[in-house]
Amino acid sequence: MSLITLWNSNKEDIESKKIQQLVGLAGDGKLKDGSTCCSEIREYFSQIDVELLGEYIVQILSGSFTDSGLVLQES
Repeated sequence: MSLITLWNSNKEDIESKKIQQLVGLAGDGKLKDGSTCCSEIREYFSQIDVELLGEYIVQILSGSFTDSGLVLQES
């Protein structure tokens, strides 16, 4: 099930997750050029409120994780 489908079915649950968890739920969980994961993260970012996007950016900048820089690239 795609990230956007999960979000549409239960916004509160998905929005309560950390950005690292969302990357893991999107596609195969690997941010590579042209991947399903990238497409799903971009689609999700295009649908959410800018305030939530800001929260994700703060999470990335305050505690990096594998591929955190790639998430910033997608936002």
